[in-house]
Amino acid sequence: MTTVREWLLSSSLDSIDKSFILEHVCGMNKAAQLIHGDRVLSSDEANKLNDIAKKRSEGVPLPYLLGTQEFFGRPFLVNPSVLIPRPDTECLVEWLIEHLPKNGFRLHCRHRSLRTS
Repeated sequence: MTTVREWLLSSSLDSIDKSFILEHVCGMNKAAQLIHGDRVLSSDEANKLNDIAKKRSEGVPLPYLLGTQEFFGRPFLVNPSVLIPRPDTECLVEWLIEHLPKNGFRLHCRHRSLRTS
C-alpha cells in the first residue's frame, strides 16, 4: 500500500508534473495532496500513476498523457494528432486582439500559409 506522500517522494519526475498527474488520476489538487498525504492509493490509482510517470520519464509530453491542455483559461482536448497549445501562442492571440479592428477584421497576409514550429 502506497500513500500519496510516498508516491510523491518515490517518483523522479519534476514536482509540477507529479502534482498534475496526481490531480488527473486522483482528483487531488495541490492543497489536497499536502493535506491528505497519508491517503492510501488504491492499486488502480497506483498503477495509473506509475504508468503515466513512466511514459512521462520517457519524454511523452504531459498534455498528451493527461489528454488536455489549458489555453486562455479553457481546457482543450489534445492527443499526439494535434499540436499542444503553447503560452507564446496566447501572447500572439492577445496581440491580434489588441491590434485588429474592433468591428470585424479583414486580414491581408503576404503569405498563403502560416507555419508553426
